[in-house]
Amino acid sequence: MARDPNSQWKQILIIVPIVGTASATILYVLRLYARHMITQKLRIEDIIMGLGLIFTWGVAACVVYGRLDFTEILAYSPSASKSLDHTISSSTS
Repeated sequence: MARDPNSQWKQILIIVPIVGTASATILYVLRLYARHMITQKLRIEDIIMGLGLIFTWGVAACVVYGRLDFTEILAYSPSASKSLDHTISSSTS
């Protein structure tokens, strides 16, 4: 059975933002911990990095949400699949 290349790119576009954002979050928390242990206070660059991390979470959420195919998710539920088929067939009539 041949694998669909679009399916592979879709998986990549879901996994990469999640892994990248998780890694950035872990490194940011480690930076804050090290900063706290060394100086006992935050500096302006720590706050700016935190704001940037919040924007990164937003972008990653939008990318992942945009790549999810909700029809595939609904297809696993027989009742949802029937109602989706009914909605599609009634909209084309």
